[in-house]
Formats: sequence, structure tokens, C-alpha cells
Amino acid sequence: MKKTYQFFVLAMMLLTICTSGYTQNTADEKAAILKQARAFSKAFMAQDTDKIMDIYTKDASIFPNRRKIVSDRKAIRKYWSFNPKVKNLHHKLMPEKVEIVGNTAYDYGYYEGTNEYNGKQNNFRGKYVVVWKKEDGVWKMYLDIWNKVDMKKK
Repeated sequence: MKKTYQFFVLAMMLLTICTSGYTQNTADEKAAILKQARAFSKAFMAQDTDKIMDIYTKDASIFPNRRKIVSDRKAIRKYWSFNPKVKNLHHKLMPEKVEIVGNTAYDYGYYEGTNEYNGKQNNFRGKYVVVWKKEDGVWKMYLDIWNKVDMKKK
């Protein structure tokens, strides 16, 4: 009976240690994903195509609003080649949920931004889903889909 009790106590201690480490790692991983999301917004505002491409996996696909799926890196780069006449003033991702399963994760939420063209500002909003993959130890966007949405409508 004493050995059973000792085994039970040891098992509970190991479970507590493993669970607390897992929870901490999950929090760290979510923080790393959110940091990458902020880096995307920063690169978008700076119109930094190279930085945006660094945030995508080598085999990424994007699903732009009202367009066909873009899966080729060269085509993704072309999509994110910004018009020099348009100035991106603001971009922000507002995640509703981030879930991690091993080396894959997803997050979804809303985005908002403001750009300027010929002196006229344009505000935009929408919803997004990103599937993340860990590539060489870094969370990167694998699948990126977004759609504009009128936030006033229900």
C-alpha cells in the first residue's frame, strides 16, 4: 500500500511539473505569435515587402479578399509590392483567439487600417484567419485569409 501511495504522489508531482511547464510554453508560444502579428502590421505600414515575406513560410498561401488563392512565393511577393503613391498610416490586428497544436497554430479576429492616396484617407476593417507553422523555430504565417467587412452591419 505504501508503494502505491508513493507512486501516486510521484505521478501527481510529475503531472504538476509537466502541466505547469506546458502552460508556460503555451503562453510563450502565443506571445511569439502575437509578436509576429505585430511585426506584420509594422511591415505593412512601412511597406516593407521583404519583411512581410520573412513572416510567411516557404510554402505559404494567401487568400486575398475577392481574389484567387495565391500560393507561389513570387506571386505573394508581387501581391505585397506596394503602390508608392499609397501611404499606409495604420494597421492593427485584433486577435479574438489563438490556439496552438504542436508546431501548428491558428488565430482569428479583426483588422483595421488607414491608408492615404492623393491626400485622401481611407479607413478599412475586416476579419481574418491565419494558420501558423513553426519554421526553423519561428512562428510564420502558412495560410492567411482576410475579408473586408462593414463593422456597422450585424
